[in-house]
Amino acid sequence: MKRVPSPPAPLPPGVYPKPGGGHYARVKVGASATSLRDQRSFGPEVSIPAIVAWQEQARKDLLKRHRAATPGSLAASVVEYLRLAQLSKANRERREQQLAWWCAQPAKLGAPVFSVKEVLAAADAGTALTKLPTLGAQARSMLDLKRVREVLAIGFAPTNPNVDPTEHAGTSNHYRMALYHLFSVLDQDEAQAVNPIAKVKVRPLPGAQLAGQDMRIVREVLKHVPTRFGRSSRVSELRLAVLAWVHITPKQLQQVDPPRHFHDVPNATREEIIGGVVTLTKPPRLKGRLKRIPPPETIPLNPWGVEAMRAFAAERAAWGTFSVPPLNRMFKRGCRKAQAALARQGVNVDLSAMTLYHLKHSLATAAQLASAGIVDRAGRMRQSPGVQRALDHASARTTAIYTQAAVDPAVRYVSAATAVYLDHLFTMPLVPPPTFTVVPKTGSDL
Repeated sequence: MKRVPSPPAPLPPGVYPKPGGGHYARVKVGASATSLRDQRSFGPEVSIPAIVAWQEQARKDLLKRHRAATPGSLAASVVEYLRLAQLSKANRERREQQLAWWCAQPAKLGAPVFSVKEVLAAADAGTALTKLPTLGAQARSMLDLKRVREVLAIGFAPTNPNVDPTEHAGTSNHYRMALYHLFSVLDQDEAQAVNPIAKVKVRPLPGAQLAGQDMRIVREVLKHVPTRFGRSSRVSELRLAVLAWVHITPKQLQQVDPPRHFHDVPNATREEIIGGVVTLTKPPRLKGRLKRIPPPETIPLNPWGVEAMRAFAAERAAWGTFSVPPLNRMFKRGCRKAQAALARQGVNVDLSAMTLYHLKHSLATAAQLASAGIVDRAGRMRQSPGVQRALDHASARTTAIYTQAAVDPAVRYVSAATAVYLDHLFTMPLVPPPTFTVVPKTGSDL
C-alpha cells in the first residue's frame, strides 16, 4: 500500500512561508497609526520554535517602545523619571514595576482594572491587556484623578471591608506614592508646580500595635529549634539566639565582626552587665537610606544578649554572611514544635505567622513595656525635646545621628529596665487562661 504523506503542521500566527524555502515573520504592537511593527526573514535552516522565540522577544521590545512612544505621555514620563530619580537598585525595580502597572490600566472611567499579576503576566508575554486607550498613552498633564482614585479603590480593595477595611491599604499607598514621586521629580524645577496626586487621599492604615510575641514564648521557641543535625545547625542556633536577645537585624548581624564590635568584660557580674558594661557596636542599618548613612551605634547588652554574643563570638563559623531563608525555615520549625509543646500544657498560641522579623519586634515590645514610653514599638529611642533643643537641631532625626556615637544614658536605662522586666517576666510561668464556672441563677436572684 502506498503511504500517504501527512499534511504539514500549520504555521504559528504571524509566520509565513517564503517562495524558494524558509519563512518570514511579522510582529505588531498597538492599533491604528500608533502601532509599531517589525519583521524578519529566516532561511530554511531556522526552526519554527526559533522563529517564535524571536517573535516573543521582538514583541516585548516593541511594547516597551510603544509605551514611551508618545512625547508627554505618562509612559514617556516614566522613562524620564527613571533616568532622573536617585533610587537604589531595589527601589528602582519596585518603582519601575509599580509605574508599569499604572501605565497598563485603561484610562476610561469605569473601565476594568487589571491586577498586578495580570500586568506582570502580560509584560512577560509581550501582549497588551486591552485595546482601550491606557493611562500610559494619556498625557501626564491630563491625568484624570477620578480614574486614579478608581484604580486604587478597585485594584486594592479589601477582601471583606466589614472585617478589615484597612486590608491592602499599605500596598495601595505604595502605588500612590510611585505616582506622587514621579510628579515631584519631573516638576522639581517648576516654581509654581502643584503635585496633583496630593489630592488623592492616603488610605488609613491599621492602628499601631505591639508587634511581637511574649518573650517567654520566644524563649520556648529557641528551646525547640532543631539543632541535632550537625555543625551548621549549631551555627544557626547561635545566630537565632543573637537575633532574639539583641536589638539587631539579620543584615546587621552578617556585618558584625566580634573582635572589633563586641566589647566584652569577661569577669563582669550580672549587676554590672545590667548596668551596661558589655556593649556591641552595631553596623548602621541602611533600610530606606541611599545618601545619608548613619554612623554605627553602640548599645549595651542585657544578660541574655551577653550570653548569646559570647557563644556567637566563640564560633568562628557563625560570623560573616549567611542566607536568611534557610535560617527562617529552621526558626519556623522551632515555632511549630514550640506551639505543639505549649498546647500540651494547655497554652494555645498561634505561631504559624511568626518569622525572624518578629524576633526584633518581640524584644522591642519588651523594651517598650519596660521603659514607660522611652522607646517606640520598633525599639527606637524617642528623642527628648530637651536634648534636641540643647543641640540646636531642627529635626529629631539629626539629634539621633549625633547621639548614636556612644552609649546614651537613656539607652543604658532602657537596657537595664528591660533586663529587670524580663527577670520578673520569666518568674511567671505561661499558664492556660483561667476558666470560669457559670453558676445558674436561683429564684432569689431573679
